[in-house]
Order: sequence, then C-alpha cells, then structure tokens
Amino acid sequence: MVLRAVLLVLLAMLMAVSAMAQVAVVYSREDAQQAVKAYRLARVFMERVAIDFEIRPGARWRPEMAERICDSRVVLVVWSAHAAASAEVAREIATATACGVPMVPVLLDDTRLPADLAEIQAVEWRPEGCAAQ
Repeated sequence: MVLRAVLLVLLAMLMAVSAMAQVAVVYSREDAQQAVKAYRLARVFMERVAIDFEIRPGARWRPEMAERICDSRVVLVVWSAHAAASAEVAREIATATACGVPMVPVLLDDTRLPADLAEIQAVEWRPEGCAAQ
C-alpha cells in the first residue's frame, strides 16, 4: 500500500508539471502483471501513457516504442531480475538515455540496478520481506 502511495505522489507531481506530459513504461514480459498495474495507476493521472501492448496491430513495435519513449517526460523502468536479463529492456533504457528522458526505476526485487540507473531515486514496489539493496 505504501509503495503505491509513493508512485501516486510521483505521478501527481508529473501531472502538475504538464497536462500533456507522457509517461512510458518499460518492462520485461515476465513482469507484465506489475507493469500493467503501474500503467493503470499512471492512467489515473495522465492521459498519455505509453506501453507496448497499446501499439496498434501491424505496426513495427520496436521503432514505435522508441518514438513513444523519446516523446515521454519520464520513463518508469519496472526493474527485476527478468528486466536485468532482457535485451529489450536494455535497448529501451538506452533509447531513453539517448533522448535525454529521465527514468525512474520501479523495484520489484533485489536485483542490482545498472550504473546509469543506480544513482536515481527508485520507487520501492517490492513485496514485504524482500531485503533492500
């Protein structure tokens, strides 16, 4: 409950910055359930939330998602052992970095963040009893 409250505060702050702000959600397929929760929560506050399952059928999803990431005000990186092992998550993090889009790690487990994300304040979304890194 506290974790969701932290994310709600973060999203409320983003909404106050710009009514047209967009958030992109980056995640590993294995973490889809948690990513959808983050997406739904973001949609409460923002009209434009980018996530891969909203890309229209027939579109080239990789360039479409890259464009959405670059058009975003912030990228939520749903981070876990699965995300750390995902080439697509790494590619999308690199896209956000190249486009200068700020990222916020959303921690699902104790997996160490890569250097480019380790210095960014994260949102704790780990289940209770999971040790902090």
